[in-house]
Amino acid sequence: MGAFKKGIILLKDPDELTEEAEKLFYNNRITTLPKEYQDNPYKRKEALNIINKHGFPCIYLYGNVGTGKTTVATQILRLLWDRGIPGKWIDYPAWDSKANASYKRDEMVTLLKEEPGVILLDDFIFDNPTPYTRENSHNIINYRSTNGLITIITSNITLMEIIQIYDPKLTSRLAGYCGEETVIKGSDHRNLRNKDNEKK
Repeated sequence: MGAFKKGIILLKDPDELTEEAEKLFYNNRITTLPKEYQDNPYKRKEALNIINKHGFPCIYLYGNVGTGKTTVATQILRLLWDRGIPGKWIDYPAWDSKANASYKRDEMVTLLKEEPGVILLDDFIFDNPTPYTRENSHNIINYRSTNGLITIITSNITLMEIIQIYDPKLTSRLAGYCGEETVIKGSDHRNLRNKDNEKK
């Protein structure tokens, strides 16, 4: 799959979607997503706005913990998937831990980086990466950026902060691939939910 040009108007406003598209959006095909992300249509318009404003091949969603980055990212994935663009959600820290403990690490990295559809790398950049994690991250981004493959990334670390945690090379590659990060603002909804439960 080739790259989309940055800034392309890919999708219409949700009010203009056809009845067929609406049905596709609410179907149950994305069963690989955690349950809380399978049906969050209230974030769909924000996802559409990000797609139409930012374009592809890469979107980097940054925000503090609990602001809804993954919710928005999964809605982007769903909108693309519902239009025939295949893709998958990856819990990156869990995937990275599994890969680093496997004797098939190189094979796992190759399969992920060469995935022809969209991949959503959830929590892709995180604190205290191991040398293997750094290598995995470089290999994945280098390959996907060079080949113009579509990638959605979430992180609570800004592109500039990656310089201190990883290195300038990965920061430069991500900046060229994704452009500026898209900031997801808001309060920690998980913390707010816990407070509401305490009041009951």
